[in-house]
Amino acid sequence: MTRLQKTFICIFVFIYVLALLAAGLVLLAIPTPYSETYLGELPVKIERLKTTEGKRVILVGGSAVPFGVDSSMIAGAFSDEEKVPELPGRLKGYEVVDFGLYGSIGSKVMLEILEPYIHKGDIIIVLPEMQKDSMSGFFEGKYLWQALGAGALRYVFRLDTDERNMLLNRLPVFLLDKISMLGGGKDTGDPGIYAKDSFNEYGDIGAFRADNTMTGGFDPDNLITFDEKYLVEDLISFTGSFGRKCHEKGAKLYLGYAPMNAAAVTSPVDEIDKYESGLRSNPDISLIGCANEAIMDESFFYDTNYHLNSEGCKEYTVRLIKWIRAEYGDPTYTPPVEIEETTETDDAGGQSKTLEGSGEGLRYEEGEDSIRITGIEESMAEAREVTIPVSINGKKVTSIADGSFAGYSNLKRIIIESSEPASVRVGRYLLDGCDASVVVPKGASSAYKTNYFWSQYSERISEEE
Repeated sequence: MTRLQKTFICIFVFIYVLALLAAGLVLLAIPTPYSETYLGELPVKIERLKTTEGKRVILVGGSAVPFGVDSSMIAGAFSDEEKVPELPGRLKGYEVVDFGLYGSIGSKVMLEILEPYIHKGDIIIVLPEMQKDSMSGFFEGKYLWQALGAGALRYVFRLDTDERNMLLNRLPVFLLDKISMLGGGKDTGDPGIYAKDSFNEYGDIGAFRADNTMTGGFDPDNLITFDEKYLVEDLISFTGSFGRKCHEKGAKLYLGYAPMNAAAVTSPVDEIDKYESGLRSNPDISLIGCANEAIMDESFFYDTNYHLNSEGCKEYTVRLIKWIRAEYGDPTYTPPVEIEETTETDDAGGQSKTLEGSGEGLRYEEGEDSIRITGIEESMAEAREVTIPVSINGKKVTSIADGSFAGYSNLKRIIIESSEPASVRVGRYLLDGCDASVVVPKGASSAYKTNYFWSQYSERISEEE
């Protein structure tokens, strides 16, 4: 090969790489249905961090925060001296920012996004859910791409090396997913309460939530355990490190408790007390509130063991206000609670068709009026395809349990017959050790890929031909 030929090849490769980068950036900038989903609220929350002046109470965490907090109540309790004359001087005039969104983005990454916007005097309270994703340094990059699109690029160098690699490694998957969604149209169906327009100006879920929708009052796939394994080095390390950064800026960081469904708590009182003592004894942690006050009756919850209904949201906010005021010298204040009933949001959506199935080959549990899929019958262990019907024995299929199809290496297709993803809640680890694709009705792939629960499997979702 001559020198001229080598030069020509180098120029060609260089131009090709530049063209790919340019095409990727253009594709990244094109809006997709994700911008109107639940995750699409993150840019709005960041903007509120940037533009809210003065001292703030900033609440950080997963989805338990926007479902569990009424920021207007906190703002009212920490307003000026004329409105609340008995308020301790250090708490007067605070604004409130709800910076909680989704546990799989990761508590650590949410704090890293928050860091440049810390003000002197800020009170920052981290309220992680009692599960591995929230209590560790866990981060899933695809959710940051879904939430911020091209805007995620500005946070690349705020992340640590492992997080940066995760984010960049997930970019091709996100772009391919975006291409498939653009090609299939932008119909995302009815997301129910899990939509950007469900948030109010503070970043709370403002839509009214009346009842506990979980069969039996709790989610058995997401039990709550106060195990000392959650006192992990990651949690203590990143909260301690961030606490020191807050101190340097004149702010204060606290670790608190997200609301927890009492029906899902498996730990006895002594184990809970031991866990809390372990936190309080650590010099790097400033703990606010107590676990037993965050454990609430199942009647206060909505659709997960951490998501409160509207009444529960008011009750938890009262407790949170008392925790903060107790920390600053006034443990007696109890704000008034008024539940304003508005039109209830139907999270389940409507079925466009009724597809009755026998449930043959599936393991499932029957509730009073619902079916929960838990796996595959032993006789079908080598099956290459399974179908999840809309209903079995006249009862709607409403959920698929954690890990239902994990380890079934021969399985290639899981056919979901419901066209409404909000009607069938799916658990985690569904496809671990399994190469199957999730096949949904024609025209429903965007709705599934942008659904709060189903989006974790977005790269596996395709439409029936």
